[in-house]
Formats: sequence, structure tokens, C-alpha cells
Amino acid sequence: MNLSLNALCHMDLSINFLFSIYYMKKSEPSVKMTDGSLSKS
Repeated sequence: MNLSLNALCHMDLSINFLFSIYYMKKSEPSVKMTDGSLSKS
């Protein structure tokens, strides 16, 4: 019981980690785009 709970916790952590990486990569281009338009104007 404790082992499976531990495995679930690890899975949840890795999923959260993957989601944070995904959102970071997703927001990176928009940050670069605003940065480019800022330096243009």
C-alpha cells in the first residue's frame, strides 16, 4: 500500500514537472515576440 502510494506521488511529481516545462516552452516564444516588438518600437 505504502509503495504504490509512493509511486503515485512520484508520478504526480514527474507529471507536474513535465507540465511546467511545457508551459515554459509555450510562453517562451510569446515573451520573445513581445521583446522583439518592444525593441522595434
